Amino acid sequence: MAPKLKDIAEHVGVSVQLVSFYLNHPGTTRVKKETREQIDEAVRKLNYRANTIGRALSTGKTFTIGLIMGGFAARIRGCYVHALMNEAKKRGYHLLIAITNYDHNEERDALELMISRQVDGIIYTLDLEDDSEIAQWIQALHYPLLLHLPTPRKTFDTIDHDYRESAEALVRFLKERGKKMLFFQTPQLGEICTYLAAAAQKHGLGLEIIRRASPFSEEEFIRAVLRERPDAILEMDHAVMQEILDAISAEAPEYRPDCFCSYSLPFEYIDHPLVVGYFRRFHEEKAAADIERIIDRIKNPDMEVQHLVLPTRFLTAEETREFRQEQLSLPVYRQFK
Repeated sequence: MAPKLKDIAEHVGVSVQLVSFYLNHPGTTRVKKETREQIDEAVRKLNYRANTIGRALSTGKTFTIGLIMGGFAARIRGCYVHALMNEAKKRGYHLLIAITNYDHNEERDALELMISRQVDGIIYTLDLEDDSEIAQWIQALHYPLLLHLPTPRKTFDTIDHDYRESAEALVRFLKERGKKMLFFQTPQLGEICTYLAAAAQKHGLGLEIIRRASPFSEEEFIRAVLRERPDAILEMDHAVMQEILDAISAEAPEYRPDCFCSYSLPFEYIDHPLVVGYFRRFHEEKAAADIERIIDRIKNPDMEVQHLVLPTRFLTAEETREFRQEQLSLPVYRQFK
């Protein structure tokens, strides 16, 4: 016969209500650490399996979070999903994933899938304008939604990185090296563009911002780089940066710009003499913040819409190499060698 909460409670010597509270709130600190460990051990020993259907009926929640992405073929996206799953699990939630293949026609299908599966909230990594049909539909349903966007939205919570200090540090670094022009490609015109423009104006650095038309349309930017030959190039996507470096090597080996990319995990380090700096973004902290933010919205659906930003740091290539070695010395990062 399958074990019940009563069996767990009797095994540990606590009340059924305490066991139920802890299993429904695994991240709680209101239960003593020793008791939490005893309950976890009893769950394993008795092979207890929670009745998720019954819990959903009694609470109105499935303790499931939806994640909608364009795709995650890139290694960094796979690592993000992995971290997100772990952070959700710590808090008693599971993740349901859908991809759209960067096709707007598939976005509504993905959202309908999530809603039909009764996920409690959705993390949405694609762009979503407030006045779009999909946005209005989700808003009418009062569905908790967290957007990965660099600018605030009126109707949905948003989360992004804060580049204010790192943009200033990058521009100062370029001026110290005597550079005059920075080319920056981005899929979205967000606050990083504002901070770069302000720092460039302050320090007298030329700045050209080019918006990428689609996730796979970097050819125009590469052509512009080879034609205009700016002193410096900022491209946050590692695959695109590698294509830029390959194009320079093949078509203009005498051209020696300073190149900059983003960094969070050891495999993102590009060992190339032209890459002289990085914007460090905090991988695990981002996943934790995503889960905490969407759970806050699930639990408090009427709270004010918020825009959360996470810190970044500018690091030189040498500083990034040193930091990478520190990461690789930790057990959690050994898989990224």
